[in-house]
Amino acid sequence: MNKVTCQQTHSANIHIVTLDDIGKVIPNCDGLLTNITNINISINTADCVPITINDTIKKVVGVIHAGWGGTEKEIIKKAINLMISKFNSDPKDIKIEIGPSIDKENYLVKSDVYKLFKKSYSKYFEKININQWKMDLKGINIDQLISTGILEENIKISKISTFLNNKYSSYRRDSNSKGFITSIMLK
Repeated sequence: MNKVTCQQTHSANIHIVTLDDIGKVIPNCDGLLTNITNINISINTADCVPITINDTIKKVVGVIHAGWGGTEKEIIKKAINLMISKFNSDPKDIKIEIGPSIDKENYLVKSDVYKLFKKSYSKYFEKININQWKMDLKGINIDQLISTGILEENIKISKISTFLNNKYSSYRRDSNSKGFITSIMLK
């Protein structure tokens, strides 16, 4: 099978897959985009937000791994902007699917993470105590998608929490777990 995946580093680095990449693991990368047919691109998640992208008009697909690091660096906005600039995609034609990820009630972060987001995304946080916050990671990514021109009706959102549902891997629930959810787009 013609497969490409990435060595995820919680970055905002996105790679545009070419024929030369088939069979490779792209280093230091958390997103893949391609317009090549008969190729499978994938990412792994275990609480982070998996986002699949599909422009059926320009025939471009993508997969994004959005943890808090990539979300803070606006990885999904970068992906959509790359689709616009490199493939001439129109955001209104792009369909998004957000897969299972951790829920806000169980995604606890410290003040240092909150401070990175508070200027633009404070409404997606709930203070627990002086140094701990609940974070709506999925909500921030949806906000970023809409800000790029993606239509709300073109965003499908899984309600499954990886933390609450034992059928899914959760890094926060099972800190020693090596399990992942693999999100794949076949072009």
